[in-house]
Amino acid sequence: MDAIQDFFFMMGQTNIFCLLADVCHLLASLVLLYKIGRTHSCSGISGRAQILFAAATLANLCTENLTYWNYVLKVFALICEGITLIIVYGPLRRTYDREYDTVHLELLVIPCFIMAFFVNYEFSHQQVIWAFSIYLEAIAVAPQIVHTQQKGCTQYMTSYFVVLGLHPVLMVINWIFRYLNEAYADPIPVWASVTQAVLITYSCLGCTGKAKSNEGIEDNELDIDCKDPSPFKIDIQEQEKQLLIEYIQRKKEIRTDDKQNIQSSSISNNKDYNKGDINFKAENLV
Repeated sequence: MDAIQDFFFMMGQTNIFCLLADVCHLLASLVLLYKIGRTHSCSGISGRAQILFAAATLANLCTENLTYWNYVLKVFALICEGITLIIVYGPLRRTYDREYDTVHLELLVIPCFIMAFFVNYEFSHQQVIWAFSIYLEAIAVAPQIVHTQQKGCTQYMTSYFVVLGLHPVLMVINWIFRYLNEAYADPIPVWASVTQAVLITYSCLGCTGKAKSNEGIEDNELDIDCKDPSPFKIDIQEQEKQLLIEYIQRKKEIRTDDKQNIQSSSISNNKDYNKGDINFKAENLV
């Protein structure tokens, strides 16, 4: 009974909009893991964006401004982001689109640290770390936006952007709610949430347009070069890989046989034509 009372007491101390925002952050990470599980591919996912999100979440966990449920949700989100990073740079690294993930992390991390060092409410390590986590989380999606603009978008990534975009929207609603009820709003997280919402909205609009133009195309389709297909560049099961190798070899044999048949038929036609021409000329001479 005491545990149930403690549960409702902690829920009452937690702002519902802030709680839902952290739930959306966790769901966005789960969407990526679901996408990886269904397609067995990391194509379309920016590993550098996940590094920034994990760093921002970890820095936020080091502060003392969290309620119990916010802390629990952020821990689970950090675990999901860590699993995603392990998969992207580990077992499925061959499917990782490294050529599209081109944003330099230092160009984002260093300005956030400088802002956290100078723009805070109190010059202490707790305040600097808290401000750094807020600034970094606001622009952590930037590498994913650049990656999506270069690579293109699928339904899974569209769903990811939509769920992730609910996080800053709910945070803005949270501060509006607090301002109306408590006459208080923190400008740092408000402007950070607005910035993140604008970035994700921009990426959602572009991603939706590309998803319509690429309707029916998903990440699990195999992109094989017809001239020189290489099954070793495709992340599939060993048995399927052997079948694909045999199929390609049969195709090459068929192409070789077709070329030989065409050449032999052309040679025979030329011979027949020459024989007919000689006979025709001989008959005219006679």
